[in-house]
Amino acid sequence: MKRFNLLQMLQSIGRSLMIPIAMLPAAGILLAFGVSFQDPNIVASLPFLGTDGLVHVLKLMAEAGSAIFANLPLLFAVGVAVGLSDDQGIAGLSAIAGFLIMNVTIGQFLGITPE
Repeated sequence: MKRFNLLQMLQSIGRSLMIPIAMLPAAGILLAFGVSFQDPNIVASLPFLGTDGLVHVLKLMAEAGSAIFANLPLLFAVGVAVGLSDDQGIAGLSAIAGFLIMNVTIGQFLGITPE
């Protein structure tokens, strides 16, 4: 049986929090480039940014970065669960189920519906 002291426990929590935090810079760069280069003032200055193919790529970049930020609570739930369980994948699946059930339960108690 392993005995953990407080410092070891806090270090394991810190390591598990680094899993989702490591994705944030990439998501921020995607979102920043995707949104910035679609600005009408920048497109007026650099007309090649208005081409159809590049517009689609920039929208894709913006949506990809936005998807990470929109689902940040879920990513933290899964990242912490997997990090604290010694990289066992079932913990990630359990974290997703727990997160979704928690959201539905809180929404039910508060009377929040999708409509």
